[in-house]
Amino acid sequence: MKDFYQVLQVSPSATQEEIKKAFRRLALRYHPDKNSSPDAALHYQQIQEAWQTLKDRHTRAAYNYKRYINTPKQSRPVAGSIEELLQLSAAFQRKIGGLDPFRADLDLISFEAADLLSPAHLELALNNKPASDLFLEQILSSLTVLPFPMLDSLLPKLSKLAENDAAAAARLKDFVRQARIGYFWSRYKIVLALAVAAVFCLLLLLVR
Repeated sequence: MKDFYQVLQVSPSATQEEIKKAFRRLALRYHPDKNSSPDAALHYQQIQEAWQTLKDRHTRAAYNYKRYINTPKQSRPVAGSIEELLQLSAAFQRKIGGLDPFRADLDLISFEAADLLSPAHLELALNNKPASDLFLEQILSSLTVLPFPMLDSLLPKLSKLAENDAAAAARLKDFVRQARIGYFWSRYKIVLALAVAAVFCLLLLLVR
């Protein structure tokens, strides 16, 4: 599988703006009209292919998923006991806690969380009720970095951990509420600030 991030010489956690800048820089360098090297045309074709895939959020996410599932399985450990599962979720929590939320590869975090919430892991947790509460808490703590829309595919799995447990269900409900509020605020805070400023200016004009 082609590594389009390598083609564009960017990190998988690169922002869309960074990907755009890398594409423009490399496209200019390898454009056949500007580069007579025998390999320039092939490089330019690969750069265009990488750009077409990574420039759009949806096609990039689909590519990231294919890239993830093609990673060696030994790098995606599976727990054989509840103790191992808690070790995996704790390691995941520590990993997320050490990331820069503005530079994190959110798709990768989502895929790794889905692996942790696999049917086999959910069965382990549900058969060990005291430990399942800790498992749920570790996962929810890790997922605070994801924007609300990216939680959609994970919520049904998380809901299974809260079945027949009022406290766990309440914790999950609160997590979802906070995630929704945070997402709304991050998207519309600038608009709201401008609206408040406009109203304030209007009031100043009216009282003069």
